[in-house]
Amino acid sequence: MPPKVRIIARLDVKSDNVVKGVHLEGLRVVGKPHDMALRYVRGGIDELIHIDSVASLYGRNSLLKIVEETAKSVDIPLTVGGGVRSLDDLRNLLGTGADKVAINTAALRNPLLVKEAAQAFGSQCVVLSIAAKKKGPGKWVAYTDNGREATDVDVLAWAEEGCRLGAGEILITSIDKEGTSEGFDLELVGAIARRVTVPVMASGGAGSVADVVALAKTAEVGGICLASLLHYNKADVAGLKEELKKAGIPVRQSFTGEVPRGGGTAGRVGVVDVGVGNLFNVLKAVRAFSGDVAVVRAPADLAACERLVLPGVGSFSHAMAQMRERGLTQPIKDFAASGKPVLGICLGAQLLFDRSEEFGPAEGLGLIAGEVVSLARENAAKASIPHIGWSALEPAGGGLLSGVSPADDFYFVHSFKMVPADRRCLAAVTRYGGQEVAAVVVQGAVAGCQFHPERSGAPGMRLIMNFLAAGKLNSPGVHA
Repeated sequence: MPPKVRIIARLDVKSDNVVKGVHLEGLRVVGKPHDMALRYVRGGIDELIHIDSVASLYGRNSLLKIVEETAKSVDIPLTVGGGVRSLDDLRNLLGTGADKVAINTAALRNPLLVKEAAQAFGSQCVVLSIAAKKKGPGKWVAYTDNGREATDVDVLAWAEEGCRLGAGEILITSIDKEGTSEGFDLELVGAIARRVTVPVMASGGAGSVADVVALAKTAEVGGICLASLLHYNKADVAGLKEELKKAGIPVRQSFTGEVPRGGGTAGRVGVVDVGVGNLFNVLKAVRAFSGDVAVVRAPADLAACERLVLPGVGSFSHAMAQMRERGLTQPIKDFAASGKPVLGICLGAQLLFDRSEEFGPAEGLGLIAGEVVSLARENAAKASIPHIGWSALEPAGGGLLSGVSPADDFYFVHSFKMVPADRRCLAAVTRYGGQEVAAVVVQGAVAGCQFHPERSGAPGMRLIMNFLAAGKLNSPGVHA
């Protein structure tokens, strides 16, 4: 089965308002970012994008407060862009609750920023944002400053170069179609999708459900970004997904019920600061169940902890270097050896293994025997890499996954996969690109999940609740 297409709400922000225009001009206020984000999340949207529409014009990104407010209230992925000029800008946005960061103007002015960002934070959270305008048959040029300034850069060549530099996703916006409600630029999106090997998000032009279905059936897109269609109540997410399913397009089953909260846990929960993103989101998720949560930045911080969570958005070698610098590697190994429960999330799960080939051989914590290898190794279906999107688990339920059903989807965003030496460690797998991907691994009191439970809504929160509850982590596993 092909990957599920993500339905994404795009919120262009000016000051503290969501705005909408035509061809990225003539912006009019349509609402407040936080209110609109909550409405779309409750309606079943798969992902949110916040773009500061005037950030590059004024040389700053003013979204930090808005991102933090939104991240506190939602449990799905959030991409943020506009005015991102440096690694510090990325670090600040990721630290405030963003899951991915989109770069346009600064990347065109300094392409090496894309490479540096990928090496520091991992390709999976670096989005190359391209605003494109047609200049002739099969030719588009890139614009900077949210579509205000033309360049002579060929869009298709730039998309390929951005991926070579390390971008893990393309956000392509058609200036010609943006805000017109005339339908997507299918030629542009299709040309981009054929030229790159990473997932593509398409934006600009949706005026009806039929436009969305036409795009999904015509081009291999990972995500479809919607603004006017949702902002002006021309369609709702549930109805849109139903029409996509009728057309044979796989989509995430939206969970619109209550996210589990409370339950408590015995003892202090430590969340390790590995020096990269998503600490904010993991802390928020753990605090939903425990009133005693501490950030672990030094060995002494581990002393009072009874459970430990290793979060992570970033590259393997960078995270390990950060932990070595803080003197945390051996204390974490000793903590696990004492039998106290440890949970690794996404990159944090990969750090549990002996080694990784990401950006060259790098040594891990060695808490689970095995290695971390590129998804490209066994990509028989030639699926886009990174694997970004919503996938179900096989099997669901049992141990750490108690209460999880086969219909529940979890949010994955990764370019590498865990390969345990002992397959009995596999508690659940998923399928991507014609290959088996370890989704949950459990060995004694040490567990790791390749997806992001803190961004997977109710099913993900249930997994965190299970980890924090008294009892064992044991799972029946999928392979003997």
